[in-house]
Amino acid sequence: MKELGYVCLRCRVRLLAASNARASTQSAVKQNRNFVHGHDRRDGHSRSFTTKVYNGPPTPSPEKRRDGKVMDGGTKYKGNSGQGGSASLAIFRSIVGGPNAKDTIPPAEVEAAQAATYKLFKDSGELSEMVHEASSPGKSIAPAFAFFEQVIYPQLAAAGTVSTALKDSLQEGLLQRLCEEKSREFDLIKFRKLDSTNLPSLTRISELTLELGILKPATWATLVLALLQHICTCSTSPSDYSTVQDHLNAIARRDALLHDLIGAWKVFDVRGPPTPATNTTPGAAEQHQHSSAHPSGSELQFHVAFYYACPQYSACSYEGMIRPSIAALATFQVLSDPASVSRSVREEAAPLLETLEQVLPLTKKMPSMRVKPPAPGVIQSTLYLYPDLFAYIKSRSGSRVKRSVRRPTPANGSHSQTDAVHRRIRQALGGKDLQGLKKTWAAYWGPSAVPTEAKSKELAKYPEIFDYFIMAFMGLRQPQLGVHIWNHIQSIGVQPTIKTWNSMIMGCTKARNPDGIKTVWERLVKSGIKLDTAIWTARIHGLIVSGDIESGLRALDEMIERWNKRNAPGNAAIAVQPSIEPVNGALTGLLRLDRGAAAKKLLQWAAKQGINPDIFTLNTLLQPLVRNGEHEEVDDIFRMMNELKLSPDAASFTILLDGALKNVGAEKPEKQVEIVHGIMARMKAAGVHVNMQMYAKMLHLLLQQGDAAEEPVKAIIAHLWASGLELTSHIYTILVDYFFTREPPNPAAVTTLITSRGLHENKNVDRVFWERVLKGYAEVGDTDRAQEIYEKVFSPSRTGITCVTFSTLSSYLAALIRENRMQAAAELVTAAGKIQETEDDAGGGMDGQVNPRSWRHRFWHLAEQYGLMDESLRAAFHEADAARRRADEDGLMHLFE
Repeated sequence: MKELGYVCLRCRVRLLAASNARASTQSAVKQNRNFVHGHDRRDGHSRSFTTKVYNGPPTPSPEKRRDGKVMDGGTKYKGNSGQGGSASLAIFRSIVGGPNAKDTIPPAEVEAAQAATYKLFKDSGELSEMVHEASSPGKSIAPAFAFFEQVIYPQLAAAGTVSTALKDSLQEGLLQRLCEEKSREFDLIKFRKLDSTNLPSLTRISELTLELGILKPATWATLVLALLQHICTCSTSPSDYSTVQDHLNAIARRDALLHDLIGAWKVFDVRGPPTPATNTTPGAAEQHQHSSAHPSGSELQFHVAFYYACPQYSACSYEGMIRPSIAALATFQVLSDPASVSRSVREEAAPLLETLEQVLPLTKKMPSMRVKPPAPGVIQSTLYLYPDLFAYIKSRSGSRVKRSVRRPTPANGSHSQTDAVHRRIRQALGGKDLQGLKKTWAAYWGPSAVPTEAKSKELAKYPEIFDYFIMAFMGLRQPQLGVHIWNHIQSIGVQPTIKTWNSMIMGCTKARNPDGIKTVWERLVKSGIKLDTAIWTARIHGLIVSGDIESGLRALDEMIERWNKRNAPGNAAIAVQPSIEPVNGALTGLLRLDRGAAAKKLLQWAAKQGINPDIFTLNTLLQPLVRNGEHEEVDDIFRMMNELKLSPDAASFTILLDGALKNVGAEKPEKQVEIVHGIMARMKAAGVHVNMQMYAKMLHLLLQQGDAAEEPVKAIIAHLWASGLELTSHIYTILVDYFFTREPPNPAAVTTLITSRGLHENKNVDRVFWERVLKGYAEVGDTDRAQEIYEKVFSPSRTGITCVTFSTLSSYLAALIRENRMQAAAELVTAAGKIQETEDDAGGGMDGQVNPRSWRHRFWHLAEQYGLMDESLRAAFHEADAARRRADEDGLMHLFE
């Protein structure tokens, strides 16, 4: 019997015999922490719901509750009627030693049971002394609780029973004192008289009291209200903090408190809105006392309705549910406020809010019941000790609550699946993670070469995903895999479109492969498919960006020529009317290659063709002018916008941010904030939506100026948080760069950012962020943290190392060598060999020959210098080195640059 419930005499003796040994080991403590609920606790509180439906913690099955007794915590339980250790043993001897006993218990077990009972009795006395000592001024209950959790609790869990006397002692002594101190600690933290505490989280207190059958709803709700009061007083205003790090930490602390609040309610377990007829009601005296609470046909008082929503606390009176019901109302108001919770809290709170939404009279009426909202006087009298919470509830209770919590998309929803695939492809492409992209394709297509009919129909619904896969493989220099997908999609009835061809050209552009673009274009023309403006633009832009400027401009001339001869044989499918889009494609390519003179000639040519610029053209011209500080030319661009009746868009303002924020650090802090707010106000007035990319741009520009621009940085982060927006992976990377590049570097701030924001569990944080973190730790000398990140994120045994750049690996390898961690260094070099294999395959290695270019990196020279290569790697390295020397002698070294 593993629950804290009824235990037969023989089992009890055997359990007591084992309890002494179990109580003496730390593993027993860890084993029994999740004794009933099995929660996955992080930082002392439950952090996740495993299902959408909020079912709460499991309870012992009815057949195991043989005594029919129901305790306040909802755990049916049979104690030993308050008998002390000697009385229990006397009864035990009289039963076991009697002449009619059918089986006997070995003396060794009896002695072990006696020893275990005596130890528990002795430890309980020591606990009482510690609780009494904690009542002295300046003393804390924390040591007493630690003693209970580490010494007494494992014994109770092993024995499976708690005496009534011990329960009363725990409830009236330890628990009461713990609740009082826990409530006070919030005020001490608020007024900065206490930085941290050794007291357990509210979630842990809830778990233990429920498991031991001593959870009283009214006492528990007092702690919830104290926590809510503290949450309402936690400032996230940037003006209250001197640094960006302090401001981020404050937001993280508030999120941690909200997670603890959710975990506590998960343990308490509101089960939904059953009708009174199906509930266990109070005893006869209780029924008589409250018979007027729910007369037939009238409205139920709110706390009575809440009582019926928690049938496991049926021993509690109706009045005992007043405080928990008000706590539920306050919890709902806080967690459903879009301006007060982050994305991670909203997601975790969603199942709880769905359950509370069925119970609270401000949202929905309970089925078969009419529920009356709590009277203002009841709320005020309950919250009179919590003025900030009361003011918050009052401000939010003017109308029906409007939920802002986004309901999770069903797990089998096709929309969520395609979004996830798009995200994984994007991350693999951005991180040059070929192995990750292959795994994503294999998972999406399935294990069979030809999917089932049902699977094929489902895949055929989203042809754009195949186009994205093709572009990604082409971009990672794997054209053969792009063709492989092309052939596969035709096998399930999906025919390539002009968008598919466009994806191939875009992939070649990402790989800087002009010859590949020409090959794809040649086959496209032969296919006879009707071309469009987008495919011409992709071709022209791709050729120029890939370095073949002459071919790109010649393609633009060809477009004009084909259109002018559109009636000629063979031109019907190819000819497309020239427009500004392909001109813009050529213009961006030329400016990217710093060919300003060629760009001017291009615009002059376009004007002769009667092609007028659009807002994209002017933004493209605007960017280098702002960057170079050419203010007169910038004014000319805006005058041209007015003449052409073109309004500035988001891109225009993003470009202007470069100029406006470039030297903002020289201004006074209040002026800096005014400038940032002014820019956002002007964008709003122009109808421009400020997206996360623009926020990231602002933060990047500001943080480049170091501590001088911290005030506007805090203002932007506060604005994002108040808007209910979650920081993106790009923004997190910008913050990490800032912390690592300070003088001196601040790796501790990076660690705090990762842990406080739970970034290891955030699936939206990409590999670029983790590479920057790994490289940063390695370069500032925090090798322990670097090794931890490598093992958690990049270790081949977890996700595969093939996505990491050699620049990052080189910094990490140097750190390992510097710390003389040669075993870890050798394992890293072996794992990096997989990356080199991919480079050889993708970068020109033929017939087993190595690709000399990729072996030039400092990483391999460092590995060779310290003897960290195995024989095969060493042979490949020397072969590449020999190839480089031959190329140098032949004057072909430029091929390896």
